[in-house]
Amino acid sequence: MPKIILKINQNNDVIAKGDNISCYIADSSLDKAKFSEITATGKMVLAQGEKAEDCCKMYNLDGVVVEIDATKPVKAQLKPWREKFKKKTLGAVIPPRRHEAMLASEVEPEFVAFKLNEAEDDESLIEWYNELFVLPSAVLFKGKTPPLEQIKSDFVIIDAEKFENSGC
Repeated sequence: MPKIILKINQNNDVIAKGDNISCYIADSSLDKAKFSEITATGKMVLAQGEKAEDCCKMYNLDGVVVEIDATKPVKAQLKPWREKFKKKTLGAVIPPRRHEAMLASEVEPEFVAFKLNEAEDDESLIEWYNELFVLPSAVLFKGKTPPLEQIKSDFVIIDAEKFENSGC
């Protein structure tokens, strides 16, 4: 069963705590008080969004998560982040395609997250990825998150607003 990464998108999101949460992804638009609340959990905190770099530095976070634009070269988008954050965690959110997975993995982020629709057949993609790459895999569902025991990735990213209804 995958570990959970809880994504905090809004200042009013509840910060769920517990052993089943491995880390948090915090949107860079959150206010200082919310970042303080998240970092007080003692777990890894990664920033995501337009101001991720600034937030990471300002709040001394553990790293960043970058969502790539599939219409632009993958490596060109991730390499600057890897260079800036050599000693920090870098997560890459990519479309559910093998080509992007290979290119993103070459930059050596700490994990690669596939952004999936609930209807997509992700099992074969995740199995393929896990067989070829040592980098951990994660999934981020655009729609409803399936039961965790059905997910074959190392991590599942769940929005805080959906967490209570996910059966976790």
